[in-house]
Formats: sequence, structure tokens, C-alpha cells
Amino acid sequence: GLELGELLKNRFGPAHAWALWLKALANTVSYPEQSQELARYLAGDVLPCDRQGWTLVMADGLSLGFAKGDGRVLKNHYPKALRRAT
Repeated sequence: GLELGELLKNRFGPAHAWALWLKALANTVSYPEQSQELARYLAGDVLPCDRQGWTLVMADGLSLGFAKGDGRVLKNHYPKALRRAT
């Protein structure tokens, strides 16, 4: 089956596998393939964004992973083993 996530200290943490499976989510941001924001996301950086809660990050319609917004920034939840230096 597909791993959806896990409970961490009484809150839900979505799994990266679920993000890759999703085609859309109510809370989604999509960046162009060659954008600086996408490169920063793939490197593990925090991104400015007005979204709140778990947000699906996409590149030209392809799901990449999750980030968690606080209304000012998206905190990166891209797996550390997959991050690449910019």
C-alpha cells in the first residue's frame, strides 16, 4: 500500500511517497521548471510564501514533495537524502 504519513507528537506528518502520488491538493504551489524557487526547494531551503499548513510543491504540474507554511514562509520537508546543492 501507499504510506500516507505518521503521527508525530499528536500531529500528522505526511509521507514523501504520498506527495509523489498526489496530482493536486487544495494547498498547492507550482513553480516553473527552471525557476530559482524550485532550485532552492530542491536544495532544502525555506521559501517565501503566504500559504499556511501542509502545502504540495509542484514543478510544471509534477508533484515533488511537501512544505509546511506558516503564512510567511514554506518550511521545506523535502527528504534530506534527495536534496541537491545549488
